[in-house]
Amino acid sequence: MRIDEFLDFSLRVRPILCIDHNGRAGNGFFQTIFDQHSEILTCPWVHYAHSYAISGLGEREIDAKDAHKYWIENSYFKYIFNDLDEKLSAEIIKFGGDPNAPINRDIARSVFKDIVLYHERITPKLLILASYFAYAHSVGRDLSVVKFVLLTDAISLRTENWFDGISGKVVDYVMDNYCEPVVIQLQRDPRAAFASSVHQSVNELSNMYGIRFGNYFRRLIRLINLDLDTGFDSIFVFGTWIVYFRKTFEAIEAVKSRYTGKILVIRNEDLNLNFIETVTKFCDFLGVELSEQWKKPKEFVPTMLAMPWKGTGAYNNAYQKFHYGPLPNDTDIASQSVIGPNSYVTQRWRKRLLPTEIFLIEWLLEDEFRAYDIQPLYLNLEKRQTLRFILNAFIPLSGELPTLKWIKNGKFAGGVGEVLNRLFFAITYSPFYVVARVALFRLAFGRFSLSNGRHAKR
Repeated sequence: MRIDEFLDFSLRVRPILCIDHNGRAGNGFFQTIFDQHSEILTCPWVHYAHSYAISGLGEREIDAKDAHKYWIENSYFKYIFNDLDEKLSAEIIKFGGDPNAPINRDIARSVFKDIVLYHERITPKLLILASYFAYAHSVGRDLSVVKFVLLTDAISLRTENWFDGISGKVVDYVMDNYCEPVVIQLQRDPRAAFASSVHQSVNELSNMYGIRFGNYFRRLIRLINLDLDTGFDSIFVFGTWIVYFRKTFEAIEAVKSRYTGKILVIRNEDLNLNFIETVTKFCDFLGVELSEQWKKPKEFVPTMLAMPWKGTGAYNNAYQKFHYGPLPNDTDIASQSVIGPNSYVTQRWRKRLLPTEIFLIEWLLEDEFRAYDIQPLYLNLEKRQTLRFILNAFIPLSGELPTLKWIKNGKFAGGVGEVLNRLFFAITYSPFYVVARVALFRLAFGRFSLSNGRHAKR
């Protein structure tokens, strides 16, 4: 019976939980590497399974019908379960997938329904494993040889406020509920990850503060009160992402202290610059075979559901749809040339960030540089350099000041209305510029200080 096969699967396979702690370390790329590995089951269309389960359903048993409905409507499993409409297809293309990938959705629906609704109640763990079990059947995978299920997630829950701290519940749940889980922290140079985050947010908001007709005074008051939105509708993009990066670093380090020696670290830079060595060590650690397709890294093409991965990310035109924002995307040619392991993605931040921004990031995130042995470009780790930080903070950030080209490009981004919004920003942004510096100093030195720890060490 199918339920017996599933129970055997759920008891036999071990989870690999890959935590991308700042959201930009390449969890999608990591999944595409293992997409066709016979002993590791993963679905590069599915992300944040435990975050969705814990945030939306809790950590205990739930009504199976409610769980089924929530899962196929809200989680990333909807891309597997549901027939693709224009919206779902566009989202798959956005993260580098091919909507025409071979998948039998009738089988996915039948298997998932049979497993989830077999009992009246179900745990989040079994709901998640049922998703991958159904996916495996829908693409014809041989489950008899599968040893691991690779899942990617974030250290923060979707419902958590960054200022209040991040719990790390996803890792706790996996550690408490699975047999012999493998937990990975996927690390990336914070300057590269930060540049990517800011690039996306500034372009989506059209400017650093999200100023438009009708929201000016409301957003200015929020900035004065340091009411930073914990999402993409930020009133000060640079400051918001500094908070997020600091808080997620603290969260992953707290998790690692709870599970000393049980969190494996893989660096994005090692995957790109030392690919074969890095995946060989990882496979040796797991006790699985090395995939033949990896042995020639320059020829290796990552895949999503057996189809060539087309790449994704904040600089990619397919992912970042706001092509006429303050910060330009990579060209399509550049994006297509850096899909597999490559050095470009490890160095791009050097051209995307100004030297003064790099110093600010290094100063504000110094603890992360120290913890992960990352060499700063401009920060002197032996000196406090507070005056330099203050002076650099007054220098404009990338994409912060209006330009004539950006104003003119508003006609391509939204017509006359967008041009007028950009003119309005150009005329009125000055108070935001000043208050944003006050906000940055409050984050660095005040009640919301992100750097009390660093100064206490000195």
